[in-house]
Amino acid sequence: MSKVILITGTSQGFGKLTAKALAVQGTQVIATMRKISSKNAKQAKELDAIENIEVVELDVTSTASIKSAIDQIYLKYGRIDIWINNAGVMGVGLMEATSIERMRSMFEINLWGTIQCTQAVLPIMRRQRSGLIVNLTSGLGIIGAPFTAAYAAAKFAVEGFTESLRYEIKDFGIEIGTVQPGAFPTSLASSGEYDADLFKINEEYGSQTKNKLQEFGENLYAKQTAFAMNPQEVAETLKHLVELNSGKRPYFTSVNRVTGNLEQEMMNKKILANTEWMTRMGWGNLT
Repeated sequence: MSKVILITGTSQGFGKLTAKALAVQGTQVIATMRKISSKNAKQAKELDAIENIEVVELDVTSTASIKSAIDQIYLKYGRIDIWINNAGVMGVGLMEATSIERMRSMFEINLWGTIQCTQAVLPIMRRQRSGLIVNLTSGLGIIGAPFTAAYAAAKFAVEGFTESLRYEIKDFGIEIGTVQPGAFPTSLASSGEYDADLFKINEEYGSQTKNKLQEFGENLYAKQTAFAMNPQEVAETLKHLVELNSGKRPYFTSVNRVTGNLEQEMMNKKILANTEWMTRMGWGNLT
């Protein structure tokens, strides 16, 4: 029987590319997104026309929408094998110059959306005694950088959430891990919808900070170009992860040509430190 894989945020970027990559191999892909009858109608129609892809309405910030989507999928297929929490947004700019409302909106999608979706699908996976949950985070989820404080905070939180949860669900045969894409050229940050919006505070920081922010953007674009960063790499990484047998999948996977294996090396060392820390705390038998 073909695996049933659900991906959030498939109207564009990594989600859309991953849905297409997985469908080619015959997997049943549930491509979810918001507003499939309005704003994203064109994107929904494009994916729905592809063999092995079914588009379903799902807003990760709405508990009712998540429940409705899961009920619809479970009624039709009787299982959900893999859930990929991909939906996300990004804002750039000074933290002080970003309104709390704007930061809350970012957290609703990047953090609470991931938590809500995970909590909602776990009962099904526990009954199945199997499942895989993949949370897309970022290199900025393990290393802080200027002008990304709110985004990094949400991604750091998802990393911590994932790390803790994996101990709680492994006895049910459920795996969970993160994929950490680097700075790929997607529409994630291009809209400006979540960028710093308190312009008076921006001005108070002066020209030096303004120049640093400009340099931040220019260097990012230069690296994307120099290293030919292609979002398809993330889709292929997710495809490979899905194809691996249970028990053989890495807990974290970095995808970043610019930094090479740096993030992967950091996380490899961290997991060793985690194991030692748990042992010293007397919790070694809980892992």
